[in-house]
Amino acid sequence: RSTITTILDDNLHNSTIPNMIKSTPTYNHNEETISTILSSNASHADENLTEQESTLNVQYAQISELQTTLNEKVELHSDLKSQVLKLSNPNVDGGEVKEILYELKLAKKKKMEESEALAYEWLSASSSGDAKADVKATNEFVEEFLQSRIVHHVRAAKM
Repeated sequence: RSTITTILDDNLHNSTIPNMIKSTPTYNHNEETISTILSSNASHADENLTEQESTLNVQYAQISELQTTLNEKVELHSDLKSQVLKLSNPNVDGGEVKEILYELKLAKKKKMEESEALAYEWLSASSSGDAKADVKATNEFVEEFLQSRIVHHVRAAKM
């Protein structure tokens, strides 16, 4: 046993056994197979990398577009929110609101006076004696008077 161990130790140190293994046809065939598999794996890895880069570029473009859309909508929301706050809180710009309310009050009063003047004018107009003309004049008066009063009440409601 010690002789075999000595021979094996000498052969391992002298590397005769590994050299013998490397010189066998099976070992050479395995080396070729390993080389072929490695190059095939590298080729497939390059193809996968190219596909993934393409997919990532498409996704990046989509994300960039969505981000731009989101930023635009956030900005629009911010603008609309500030407008809502400005309109719902009259103390924000009190001078402007007071001026608008004053103008609205004057316009309401003017429409009221116009409708009253129209009524006095119609009442003081002398009848022509023609029934058809009187009906026509009455219908015109009612229509003008109602339009004037509707505008007056709409302005009052806005206040």
